[in-house]
Amino acid sequence: MTARPYTAPFDPTILRTHHASIDAYASARLVTLGNGAERGVRVIEMRSGGGLEAEIVVDRSFDIGRLARDGETLSWHTQAGNRHPAMINPHADGGQGYLRGLSGFLSTCGFDHIRQPETETAENLPIHPTPAIDYPLHGMGAHQPAHLIGYGIKEDGPSPHLWCEGEVIQSMLFRGALRLRRRIEMSLGGADLRISDRVNNIGAHPVPVMMLYHFNLGYPLVDQETTIDFTPASEPLEEQ
Repeated sequence: MTARPYTAPFDPTILRTHHASIDAYASARLVTLGNGAERGVRVIEMRSGGGLEAEIVVDRSFDIGRLARDGETLSWHTQAGNRHPAMINPHADGGQGYLRGLSGFLSTCGFDHIRQPETETAENLPIHPTPAIDYPLHGMGAHQPAHLIGYGIKEDGPSPHLWCEGEVIQSMLFRGALRLRRRIEMSLGGADLRISDRVNNIGAHPVPVMMLYHFNLGYPLVDQETTIDFTPASEPLEEQ
């Protein structure tokens, strides 16, 4: 038997002549994990229909867990799995608690601190009641439950795609409030993944903002003979 694969871009109306339910071909599905340290963690499973699969971990800052192409995992994973955020104390282990939950393709770090633990004065926050602020490794924004705005398949328009969107709020009284709003899109039938982030200060006072995107590639994509050729975009991406 020979099969002729679809070619992007798709016309969903034609696709529906082959599949009564488009979910049989491509889908964005919300599931809740139910065992071990992952119990209670919400995940959106996205399948493009073109061989790309991604797990969006809603309860870990809307990060990306497993990423796979044609059934082969490309992301890097630790034994922690999608550990529930309630089981991760960023200030534990001398401020290295972030490492107890690190796993998967993308871990977002911030939103007011990145890199190693650090203690800074609170002089730039005059309403703060203490003279110093203790920042853990990669800040308090990592591994935070997100508010799920929505997810699904957008069939109309020139570029049919799967999408999901959520927001994470990092806040503390007298410390300020920052909101990360993230939208992730995957072309229907394609093999591309787009991440659109916007961070806003939704508090009453100015606060520092820092972001670090911890991308983790695993075997077999990364091995001893692997080379990475990174060419930045020549022009800034258009605002969505």
